[in-house]
This record gives sequence, structure tokens and C-alpha cells, in this order.
Amino acid sequence: MGKKSSIKITQIQGLDVSELLTQFQNVHIELLAIKENTQNTQKDKLLTRQQTADTLQISLVTLWTWTKKGVISANRIGNKIRYKESDIMNALQSINIKGNNND
Repeated sequence: MGKKSSIKITQIQGLDVSELLTQFQNVHIELLAIKENTQNTQKDKLLTRQQTADTLQISLVTLWTWTKKGVISANRIGNKIRYKESDIMNALQSINIKGNNND
């Protein structure tokens, strides 16, 4: 299903104010990291083959070739192929970097 989370139990009885404040700050940092991770996951839109080809300004044949070569990764959902928007942007950056190195 998903990543199993572990719950840390901290006893606060007997802690002084600075130790308690440190514990709250650690919890706050962990919550911010969880929030950021959740937002990044929600922003990752799935695109069809045609939308992906249009975004990259390539043909469907080229998209198929790049997928087979591993330039860009595809996700199968049932009998449909979808591409994550973040994967498309990462592949585009990778292609641009390789292109610049060949100059």
C-alpha cells in the first residue's frame, strides 16, 4: 500500500523547557517535510502519450523510441500508458545537458 510510518513516543514528564522546545522543533521539521513531500506528489500530473509528445514537441514514434531506450519512463495503468510530468521535465533536462556536452 504505502510506506508504513513509525510513531515515536517521547515522554515529556521530567523534561525541562529547553528540551521540550527542542522536541517540538523536531516534530515541526518532520511535519514540514511530510507536507512538502505530499505537495510534490499531488503536483505530479499524469499525461497521455499525445500530451507528452506535444509537450516535448516530438512525434509519437519518437516518444515510443525514447521510452524503449529509457530516455523517458512510462507508467502503465491498465492498458493505458501515462507519463509523469516530473519525469518528462527530468528527461528534457537530461537531453539538454547531453546536447550541450556534444557541442
